Amino acid sequence: MEPERIRYSELRALKRCKQQWKYSWVDQLQASARPFAMDVGDLGHRCLDYYYTGRDWEEALDKAVLETEASEANEDEFVMENFYEAVETVKEIMPNYIAFAKEQDPLWFRKIYTVEKRLEAPIPSLISYAKDSQGVVFSNSVLSFKCDMIVETTTGSVALWENKFVKQAPGGYEYLEYDEQTHTYLWGMQHAYARKKVDTVIFNLIRHKPTKKQPDLWVIREKTYRTQDQLAMIGYELAIALAERDHLLKGIENEEDVIYRHMSRGCLDCVFRGPCIGELKALDMSVLWQERFKQEAHRL
Repeated sequence: MEPERIRYSELRALKRCKQQWKYSWVDQLQASARPFAMDVGDLGHRCLDYYYTGRDWEEALDKAVLETEASEANEDEFVMENFYEAVETVKEIMPNYIAFAKEQDPLWFRKIYTVEKRLEAPIPSLISYAKDSQGVVFSNSVLSFKCDMIVETTTGSVALWENKFVKQAPGGYEYLEYDEQTHTYLWGMQHAYARKKVDTVIFNLIRHKPTKKQPDLWVIREKTYRTQDQLAMIGYELAIALAERDHLLKGIENEEDVIYRHMSRGCLDCVFRGPCIGELKALDMSVLWQERFKQEAHRL
């Protein structure tokens, strides 16, 4: 039986708001607005993919330009202006990044396993954590996720390499410890590298432009770690989220469609905010749904 592939973004939406999860992942509604052209992060990831796989990073930019100019985005002058600005920013970033990488990369890793690779890891069943359970019981669902890069560190462990393009260097890096998505991917990597020590995330923070005080600081690298107990807790939390998802889907199938909205400040940037509040007030939002949204499945 083919396993069901679940993305972290679905479980994140479920934890944030069950109603948002239903709109996006059950009803498969997405904003119908014209897609924006690629930004610095998208373009930068493409260039790093080419660089770390021995290809010409400028070719990645050329392909992105052709792709965007051939898309619907070229009908919007404002969008294209931002896109070309992002292209120029990446053209300035990459030579400086490469100069840094050639000097520093050997100090951070000795081998690259994969670049821009999609992996899958079986999600434990909540049965595994019952009082009388004898071990891990896996569900028929797998976590599907994409890693920027996976490397072998200079000490021999396996690390998840996370590229982030930032406009300015943050004042501190404590927030990296709370990056739940990245550390969930680290949990998933244990399945693919079962015989290796997997406990490290290397955040590769690439600045759009240095400051006057730090004119040569284009790249900042930070490490975070997770113990085996902490990684096991992530598996447990995924099992809980999966069980909740299955429970909600069963209720929906049985026409017991009771979904609880998590009304919070987070609603302000939710794409479904308008029609969601309207439905909460028992208003007919059918016209708004038709105007602003389309039905389209998420792509893995």
